[in-house]
Amino acid sequence: MKKVYIETFGCQMNAHDSEKVLATLATRGYAPVEDLEAADLILYNTCSIRDKAEQKVYNRLIEYKKRSKDKVVGVLGCVAQQE
Repeated sequence: MKKVYIETFGCQMNAHDSEKVLATLATRGYAPVEDLEAADLILYNTCSIRDKAEQKVYNRLIEYKKRSKDKVVGVLGCVAQQE
C-alpha cells in the first residue's frame, strides 16, 4: 500500500479539505502516515491568510528539496491557488 503524509496549515476549512483528500486517496490505495519519511506522497494543504502559515509552507518546501528527492510533493489550498 502506498503511503501519504499531509500537513494542514490554517483554518478549519483546510482541516476538512485535508480529510476529504485523504478519503479520496484511500480509494486509490493510499494509507495516511504520521511520519514524513515513511510517505511516498507528501501534501501540504496551505493557508495564505496569515503570513506565518504561508512562510512555514515555503520553509517546508525548501527543507524537503534539500533532503528528499525521491518523493512526490504537492501543495494544495490558498498558497497554491495564489501562486
